[in-house]
Amino acid sequence: MARLHWRVLFESIWTPEVGRMAHAPFPKGISGLDKIAFYKSRSAAQEMLKTLFPPDEPEEV
Repeated sequence: MARLHWRVLFESIWTPEVGRMAHAPFPKGISGLDKIAFYKSRSAAQEMLKTLFPPDEPEEV
């Protein structure tokens, strides 16, 4: 329960921009280096979210 609380608190304070970038649709009308930069920043944002908030591991029965 505490983990969820800190996650919500942390996401609300620090990660709105990272969260938006991680789920950003590809913008139309950009090409070349801008396209590469977009993909790198989006994948970096996704990796940052995975590192900060790893998926819950299934409980062993």
